[in-house]
Amino acid sequence: MTSESEAQTVERIGRDECMLLLRSRTVGRVGLKRADDIAVLPVFYAVVGDGIVFRTAPGSKLDAAVMKSRVAFEVDNGSPPWSVLLHGYASEIHARSPAAEARSQLGSDWPAGQRERLVRISIDDISGRRLMPVHVLRADKIASGEHGDADERHDRTRADEHERSSHVD
Repeated sequence: MTSESEAQTVERIGRDECMLLLRSRTVGRVGLKRADDIAVLPVFYAVVGDGIVFRTAPGSKLDAAVMKSRVAFEVDNGSPPWSVLLHGYASEIHARSPAAEARSQLGSDWPAGQRERLVRISIDDISGRRLMPVHVLRADKIASGEHGDADERHDRTRADEHERSSHVD
């Protein structure tokens, strides 16, 4: 059973903030279909224009790009907890100018090995969610004077009990 202090609610994050959050990170996960299975693979990435770019070596991620497959891309944070998820089509970057721009944005962080192939994921749809612990929401409501009916009844009951226990006959 989840206690009140562990319970959380979800707040949706708008597109503009999702894009800011994407730009604030460098490691994300690409979700793609591999044969009869689904794979979720970590990548170092950058936001370039209206897409996500990353380096890769021959394998599942490059195969998805060559096939122009629809993929998912996710990035998240633990504290405060949020997640951004997008869907789009993967494609390999061949043109010289977009490749140079992608390389300049990616920097030098990537796993060891030959990873010179560049993949771009279009951002066709994007959504984000922030987990809000109930105790944080309750503190915000108390601070703003927005008590719910159940909260008010609970607070009145506790106050009444305290007043009765403090009277001495």
